Amino acid sequence: PRSFSSRSHPNGPWMWAIVCLASLAWIFSLAGTSKCSFLERRSNVGQFAPILAQTVGVGFWGWEHDGDCYSYEIGGRTPDFDSAFKFSRFMSGAADFFGGLAMVCALFTSCFPANVLMFKALAGAFHLVAFIEILVLVLFSSGVCKDEDFFQYGYEGTPLLLSSSTGCGMAAGGGLAIASSVFYFLAGNMSYLVSEFVRQRTASDLDTIDNAKEWDDNGEDDTAENGVNTTGNLDEDYENDEDDGGAGD
Repeated sequence: PRSFSSRSHPNGPWMWAIVCLASLAWIFSLAGTSKCSFLERRSNVGQFAPILAQTVGVGFWGWEHDGDCYSYEIGGRTPDFDSAFKFSRFMSGAADFFGGLAMVCALFTSCFPANVLMFKALAGAFHLVAFIEILVLVLFSSGVCKDEDFFQYGYEGTPLLLSSSTGCGMAAGGGLAIASSVFYFLAGNMSYLVSEFVRQRTASDLDTIDNAKEWDDNGEDDTAENGVNTTGNLDEDYENDEDDGGAGD
């Protein structure tokens, strides 16, 4: 007999943990990639230097200073983003899209008994999204972090204080992306656990069906044998009755 915990959900007691982990991972991913402070572009200049020469937050869609978010477009001019930045931004969109898709699939799967293959596919999808989420950190190697004159386009005709950039450090958005990757990875591991539960459940159900069929076959054989015996007994009783009737005459 199955335990109470396995009866609480057709796919086992860990199904809702997968849905919760995937939902949190997707929310963290969206929150992280939409922030203007995904990383922190650090600087060692004083506070009286131009704002863009100071320490500012940088994201995929804008930059941040003192909690305010600004567009990369300054005076109708935009920076020339390098391939590392474009790759990182593309990976952030891919993580949001495929992570949301995997989360919806997990939620849909929680509504009915699923097979082992479905959960293994779900586990692979979550692990893939976790890897994509980590690839977003390629932003560290982009020009927005490495090029000291990245924001020079915003000060046309006025040299910006250069030789001040010290690279990038982790900011709120990057931390959320790492947390999202961890939650996606855990959701993938939990999916493997559920696939093992489903495999055992399927094997148990097949054994139950085989036992039931065997019991039915034995019951039919016994019934057939009893039917022949019963018919034979009735025939014998009928012949005895006829003999007794003839003797009475």
